[in-house]
Parts: sequence; C-alpha cells; structure tokens
Amino acid sequence: MAAPPSSHTPLLLSSSLLLCLLLCPGSSNDAAAAAISTGDELAALLSFKSMLSGGSDLLASWNHSAGAAGGSYCSWTGVFCSGRRHPGRVVDLQLPSSSLTGRISPWLGNLSFLRVLNLASNNLAGEIPPELGRLTRLRSLNLSDNSLQGIIPTAIVEGCTNLTSLNLHRNELQGTIPHEIGAKLKHLVYLKLSENNLSGVIPVSLAALPRIKLISFTSNALFGKIPPALGNLTTLETLGLNYNKLKGAIPTSLGNLGNLRFLALGFNRLAGEIPASVWNISSLTLFGVQSNKLSGMIPLNAFNTLPHLQQYGVGNIASTHGDIYSYGILVLETVTGKWPTDSTIRPGLSLRQYVEQGIHGRVMDVVDTKLWYGQQTH
Repeated sequence: MAAPPSSHTPLLLSSSLLLCLLLCPGSSNDAAAAAISTGDELAALLSFKSMLSGGSDLLASWNHSAGAAGGSYCSWTGVFCSGRRHPGRVVDLQLPSSSLTGRISPWLGNLSFLRVLNLASNNLAGEIPPELGRLTRLRSLNLSDNSLQGIIPTAIVEGCTNLTSLNLHRNELQGTIPHEIGAKLKHLVYLKLSENNLSGVIPVSLAALPRIKLISFTSNALFGKIPPALGNLTTLETLGLNYNKLKGAIPTSLGNLGNLRFLALGFNRLAGEIPASVWNISSLTLFGVQSNKLSGMIPLNAFNTLPHLQQYGVGNIASTHGDIYSYGILVLETVTGKWPTDSTIRPGLSLRQYVEQGIHGRVMDVVDTKLWYGQQTH
C-alpha cells in the first residue's frame, strides 16, 4: 500500500503539474486545470485509504500506480466519476458494508464534485471531519451504523446546502442538533439522526424545510417541548421522536400533517391529552405515544377517521371502543398493557379468548394453532 501522503503532497503535486503544463509548448490552461484536478482527486482518495484498515480485498485496486495513469482511479471499487463534462472528477464514493475500520480522512473535502458519500455500516470511529462541509455539490451523506463520535459539524450544515439526505443513524454522536439545519438545508428530504447521544432541544428551524418527508430523532436524549411549528411540515410522512426526554403537550398543530404515515412519540415525558386533531390524520398507519404521562380517552370514532391505521400504542389510555379485532392489526402488546374498557373484557383474559368472543367459535381461522394449544390451560 502506498505510504500516507503528507499534508503538503496535494499542493506539491498540483504545483508541479501546473508548472510543467504552463512551460511546455502546446499546453493550455484547460489542460493544466484538468491535470491539477486529477492530482487532487487521486491524493484525496489515497489519503482516505491510508486512514483505513480492513476491507483489504475490496480496496486492493486502490494504489498509486493504478491511479497515476490519468484518472484510472475511476475504476477503483466504490469510486464513480463524471463523464465527458468533468472527466476524472469523482462524483460518487460508495463503500457501504465494507468492513472498513479507522477514521474518515478530512481530505475527502477536496473531492469538490462529490454528490454521494456512502460509508454506512462499517466500523469507522473518530469525529466527522468538518472539512466535508466543503462538498458544496453533495446531495446524499450516509455515515450511518458506525462508531463515529463528537458533534455534528456545523460546517457540514452550512456548506453542504444541496443535501437531500443526511443519515447519521446509529453512531455515538453527542452535542446538539445544529439549529441551522432548517435555514441552510432547504432541499432536505430525509433527516435521520436516530440512535445517537444527542441532547438539547428540537430546532424550531426544522419547520422551514419545504420538502422534508422523514425526520427521525429516535433514541437520543433530546429534551424540551415538541415545537408546534413542526405542524407546518405538510410534506412530512414520518416523525420519529420516541425514546427521548421530551415533555409538555403534544402540539395540536400536528393535526395539520395531512401526509403523515408514522408518528412515534412514545417513551418520553409528554403530558396532557392527545389532541383531537391527531385523530383526523387519515393517512396514519402507525401511531405510538405509549409510556408517557398522557391522560384522557380515545374517541369512539377515532378508528373510523384513521382507516389505514395498523398499529397504535397509547400508554395508559384505554379505548372506549372494545371492538379491536375489527380494525386490522392493532398490536395489543404495544398498546398499553391494560385492556380496553369494554364490558366483555375481564382480568386475565388471553388474546385467544378475547378474539374468540368476537368470531363465535371460528378462532382457528385467525389464530396460529401454536397460540391456541399454548393458551388452553390459561
């Protein structure tokens, strides 16, 4: 493997090429610029490799001799280059699930034409280099399922303004969610920061994301209230805020999210009643608010207005409509641990016995036989 390039290598390489091309007869400024760019791309890739271990078979083609021949690094595993318009420019770097360990090189910030960076599902550690914020053309950044630490660099939010997808799921990131996200990342569609150690409040600026479809902050340590302004995100389809330390009431404005399919607010410290407006989100297929401090009752007509609902969990709130089996797949275990307030429900009633009451002797049509025989003695 080639020795790791020093911090001066890109500058020396580019300067030497420029001097040669400017002094040699027949050279042009365009040719000089192209050669300099090729040198920078190669140096960035080799630096990236030098900070990694593992994935030796995958990166076997990554060597200096293979890359020196005028952009042949474009054939390296995981490297995708532009066509005729910008020859030799790396536009995609995709090495997911490649058993890579080590750190992310800050030199990747020199791949100025990069649009996709996908290093998901590896064993990368260390901090996310703020130099990635120089990737102004970047559209998708996926560093999920690694062991990255430190904060989410503000430089990435401020510099990568063309991002449509930011996925940092399942790392060890700390600090707060940059409040600039809503103001800077206007093209963002997917924002996944779940399963980290992030703290602080949910940025109100998120309400300014005009195209957002998914926000997932599940399993962090976020506190404070859910910003009512999130009700302005009419394109939103998934909102995952469960397993945090959020408090206060569920904003009535969430009922404005007419395209919302998944609403997960469980395992927080939310209080008060579920707003009536939530039951009017007819697109909902999953609704979870279990393990909070909510009160009140579920309206009798709630499931009539939620025709697509398949799963729901509502903490210690019992439904006043006991006819659960007529509403598709309502997983009782995720609901409450308590039974609906129907007069036909008695303490100790098993799921099999409950279903049998509603279908009058035809329980074998809908219940697995293993469940039947396993509960006959109960």
